[in-house]
Amino acid sequence: MANTATNEKKSASWSEVTRHKLCSIMLEELNNNNFTDSGFKPQSWKTIKDGFNSDTGFNYEVKQLQSQHASLKKRYIEFQKLWTNSGFGKKPNEYFVTAPPQVWTD
Repeated sequence: MANTATNEKKSASWSEVTRHKLCSIMLEELNNNNFTDSGFKPQSWKTIKDGFNSDTGFNYEVKQLQSQHASLKKRYIEFQKLWTNSGFGKKPNEYFVTAPPQVWTD
């Protein structure tokens, strides 16, 4: 019987630099029209994986990259909700929430 502990994939570790790299590569695929209404095409995910692993030296699987993509998408949606709430906004060309002081104390 195989040892499952050695066969399990290690969890992906993400930093601001690796997230930025993933987003840059996904943006390239998007700009190359390798994206549909339902998401990236399967070949695009292979291209993203190969480019990411080549640039970072990691050996991540497509599922790990897709999981990070989903996590980033969720964070973006939550952040965007803050922009649309009364009293909240964002600085032009910057991605952090701003609000008058009384909003933070309420």
